[in-house]
Amino acid sequence: MYLSACREAEGKQICSGRGECSCNQCLCYESEFGKIYGSFCECDDFSCARHKGVLCSGHGECHCGECKCHAGYVGDNCNCSTETSTCVSDDGQMCSGRGSCVCGRCQCSEPGAFGDTCEKCPTCPDACGTKRECIECRLFNSGRLADNQTCQRLCKDEIITVETLRTDEPNAVLCLYKTDDDCVMKFTYSEHASGLSVLTALKEPECSRGPDALMVLLAVVGSILLVGVVLLAAWKLVITIHDRREFARFQSARSRARYEMASNPLYKQAVTTHFVETDFNMFGKSYNGGVH
Repeated sequence: MYLSACREAEGKQICSGRGECSCNQCLCYESEFGKIYGSFCECDDFSCARHKGVLCSGHGECHCGECKCHAGYVGDNCNCSTETSTCVSDDGQMCSGRGSCVCGRCQCSEPGAFGDTCEKCPTCPDACGTKRECIECRLFNSGRLADNQTCQRLCKDEIITVETLRTDEPNAVLCLYKTDDDCVMKFTYSEHASGLSVLTALKEPECSRGPDALMVLLAVVGSILLVGVVLLAAWKLVITIHDRREFARFQSARSRARYEMASNPLYKQAVTTHFVETDFNMFGKSYNGGVH
C-alpha cells in the first residue's frame, strides 16, 4: 500500500517509470539527456518541443515538458519571434504593404508578391508607381527620392537604358508616366529567376514635336486667301445672276412696249387728208366767180 504514494494517479507507473519509491518518496534516476525531477519523477528538462533539432529553438528553457520562451519569442518551441523590424521594407512599410509579419517573417497576401519583405511584385497595381520613383532619381535626379542617399538606399534594382524599348518581353510589365514637361517616360519592370529586379527604360522621355511656326503661318495665310477667293467668287456669281435677271427683265419690258405701240387702237397719224368739192351751193349761192 505504501507504493501508492509514489504513483501520480491510479493505474500509472511508480515514479512515472523513471525512479524508485523509497519511504513513500520517489528517487528519480539520472539521465544523460538532462535532469529528471518532480514528486513522481514526471518532469524533466529535455522532453520539450524542438525546432530543427534544437530544444525550444534555443530561445527558451524546458520546464517539465513545456518550453518557457525568452522575451521576444512565442510558440510551442519558441521559434516565433515577435520582432517586426525584419519585416520592414526599404520604403519603411511593413511587408511593403502587401502582407503581414508572422514570427519575424513576411507572409505575402498580395497575389504575385514575393521577397523577404514582399517587395517584389511586377503584377501589383502599385508596382509602376514604386519603380517610377527609382527611375526619376536614378536617371534624372528628380522626384521624391532625389536625395542621393535615399535613392541609393531604396533603389537597388538594376536599371538598363535603351534607345528603343521592347514591349514584348515575357514576364515584363510595361510602365509609363507623364513628366512635368508633358513628355511620356516608358520603362519595363521584370523579376529574373535569380531574384534580381530589372528596370529597362528609355534614355530620354518621348516628347511630341510642336508644330512648325512657318508651316502654321503659311497655313493661316493660305486659309485666309482661300476664304477670300471663295467669297469673291461667290460675290461675282451673285452679281452675274442679278445682272442676267435684270437684263432679261429689260428685254421682256422692251418687247412688250414695242408690241403695244404697233397695235394701239387710239393711235392716229400726225398727217390728215381732207377732200373738198369744187362745185357746191351754200345758202343759194354758187361759186363760179360771182354771186347770183
